Amino acid sequence: MPDRSLDEQIAEIPLYNELREINAKDGVFAAWEKKRIEVIETILHAEPDLRKILVNLDAQQRKEKEDLIAKQRREPSPAFGQLLADMEPRHDKERERRIREHRNAKSILGSFNEQSREQTLEQEPDQNLKRSR
Repeated sequence: MPDRSLDEQIAEIPLYNELREINAKDGVFAAWEKKRIEVIETILHAEPDLRKILVNLDAQQRKEKEDLIAKQRREPSPAFGQLLADMEPRHDKERERRIREHRNAKSILGSFNEQSREQTLEQEPDQNLKRSR
């Protein structure tokens, strides 16, 4: 898509690769795979500004998960499973919060723009009357 920078397109490559890997699997998808497909599709189908935010957030969350797994390999801990299990709902909430905040900001901006248009339209007839006098 020409409206996105090369950096933005490159940032999305891991998501496309992961989606392709999951879809290439034979057999029935596990629950986590279905959830991940849903998350990736949400990100990739978001409007451009929100997509950029979500791609960056997903990269941060992936790194956080990879760091936890690496730490488990270095320093095995019985709490690892719980930490990993707690991470997904936290990541989901963060993604949902970012989406909600983006929509709220867009709504506020839309209201502001509408008010500005109305004020401009109200002022135009007054200016036309002044010019004709």
